[in-house]
Amino acid sequence: MDATESDKETYSFSGVKVSGYGKLLSEMKRQLAGLLYDMGFIASNNPKDNDANKFRDNMSLVKAVVCAGLYPNVAKVQSVPESKANRFALTKVVTTTDDKILIHPKSVNAQERQFESKWLVYHKKLKTTQVFLHDCSMVSPYSLLFFGGKIGTLRAKDQEYVS
Repeated sequence: MDATESDKETYSFSGVKVSGYGKLLSEMKRQLAGLLYDMGFIASNNPKDNDANKFRDNMSLVKAVVCAGLYPNVAKVQSVPESKANRFALTKVVTTTDDKILIHPKSVNAQERQFESKWLVYHKKLKTTQVFLHDCSMVSPYSLLFFGGKIGTLRAKDQEYVS
C-alpha cells in the first residue's frame, strides 16, 4: 500500500501522536482484523472490538509476537554509549551477517542507555553513510528461544546449553 498526501494525518499510537499515514494505518488494521476473523482467531472483524484486542496490555506477549514475525532479523546490542551527554554517540549492534551496525538517531531506541535485554529484532537494515537499524524492538531471550527457529542443545559435564 502506498500513502498519498491525503492519507497523511495525525495518528495516535499508545498515547503518542504520530504525524502522517493515519488512514493507511487504519486501513491496514481493518484488513488484519478481517483476516484474523476469516481464519477464526477473533470473533469480530471490527478491530476496535475489546475481544479482538484483549492482550493489548500484555507487552511480553506483544513483543513475542513481533519476535516471531521478524525472525531471523535479530541483532545483539554490542555497546551502548555511557551517557546522554553526547547525543551523537549511537548504540552499536551486530547481526549474523554484519558486525558494524548502528541504531539510527531517529529510532525510538537511539537514546536508550539501558536495555533489559541485549537482543533486538528489526524490520530492515538501511545503508546510507553507515548501516543503520531504524525500526527495532528489544525482545526477551525467551522470545527468541521459543519463537526464533531451530533450537539445539549441548551437554558438557553437568551443564546443558541451549543454542
